[in-house]
Amino acid sequence: MHENKLCRRSKILNAFTSLVNRYGLEKTTMTDIARHVGCSVGTIYNEFKDKEDLIYEFFLEHLNHITSRLEEIKNSSLPPEEKLHKMIPGNLKFVIHELKDNSLFAEYLKSNTITVRYLGQPELISQKVFRKKYAALIESVIVEGVQSGVFEVESPAEIAGILSDSMDTYALRVLIMQEKPKKNLERAELMFKMLLKSIKKNDFQIQGN
Repeated sequence: MHENKLCRRSKILNAFTSLVNRYGLEKTTMTDIARHVGCSVGTIYNEFKDKEDLIYEFFLEHLNHITSRLEEIKNSSLPPEEKLHKMIPGNLKFVIHELKDNSLFAEYLKSNTITVRYLGQPELISQKVFRKKYAALIESVIVEGVQSGVFEVESPAEIAGILSDSMDTYALRVLIMQEKPKKNLERAELMFKMLLKSIKKNDFQIQGN
């Protein structure tokens, strides 16, 4: 894709996000976006076929960014314990910092109503798809730890689900319930340490079903 086209699409997406945060999704129109960017409505439609397409690209951009970051951590040379720390409480901190003022993404975390209502193919960006991928990345690191003798786990997939779900709770508290980030990050760190201790070799082991 031509650089100017990429730049134009990025400007439109940024304007869309800014306006939605300010006025809400329902009140943000293509005309508003065009005015904010400084282009014609026709230019917007040349890049995005409709509002649904804009929402799809918005979610895809953010989820791909988060997933790419997690994959980089997984593929790094860090020890398994450090990888898990960066992928779990570390990722929570990253998400809260990046998206705490993003009302559209917060609404996405709260429920699938926007996805189902506006998108023709909601399964592409549903919470289940992202969470499944997130848990799979965590599981691969746990397996790595088991193979290297660091962890002792009966069911890596089950433990990965517990770890990813525990972080979801804290993300929702901050992004949806507007609780203080610092307190929840501290709780997340404590929860992570407890769960990590439980899977370390020669320590208490969480058994799989």
